[in-house]
Parts: sequence; C-alpha cells; structure tokens
Amino acid sequence: MECLALHISILLNFKTGDCLSVAGSGKTVFDVLLQGAGTDEVLKEVEKVDSIYLADTQQLIEVLQSHEILIEGANPLQSAHVSFSMTDRPTVQVFADMADLIKSDSVHEADEALGWTYQ
Repeated sequence: MECLALHISILLNFKTGDCLSVAGSGKTVFDVLLQGAGTDEVLKEVEKVDSIYLADTQQLIEVLQSHEILIEGANPLQSAHVSFSMTDRPTVQVFADMADLIKSDSVHEADEALGWTYQ
C-alpha cells in the first residue's frame, strides 16, 4: 500500500470570496512566488527544468493574478538564482460556491483602529 502526502495549498481571497486549490507542482511554484520570486524568473526556471509544464505554469500564474491572489510588486525579490524542481503538472481549481459565505463572515471585517466589526 502506498501513502501519498498531499501537496496542496488552499488559498482564499477574503475580498472576493474565491477559494483556490493549488496542487501538484503548482504548490511548489506558489511557494517560490510567495518567497518573493518574480513571475519571469519562475517561468524561466520552469522552461529550463521541465518545459512541458511551461504552459500549465503560465496558466497557474494567470489564474492567481486574475483572482487577486498574486499581485506582483514593482520590485520582486532580487535573488541570484531561482531554483526548484517540477515533479508533476501544476494545477489550480477555483471554487466560488462559498463566496457569499466567506464575504459575509464578520471576523474578516476587523480593523485595528475601529475594532471588530466595524461595518
């Protein structure tokens, strides 16, 4: 019997209520982006290590950007070298079915100066 560890990140946009599941090598890519690597550097590394995943990685980045999970700043981390490996296809799924529930949760309407809840 083989036991596989889940390689998944669950991401929530509290503003829109969107929930995204990033799996496979997509979690690795997201982790590298989260550490401050720029999208161009990540795509160059994917092209170098396993170009068959390049289109999937581009799609992952576009989905993260379109759902405002990934907002690239003007100065991404200036690392000497972005390095990671791809073991499988990066995937992302978007779930909007709980958006109203997530947006209406008053715990996310806290403001340090105004208190909880301020609306």
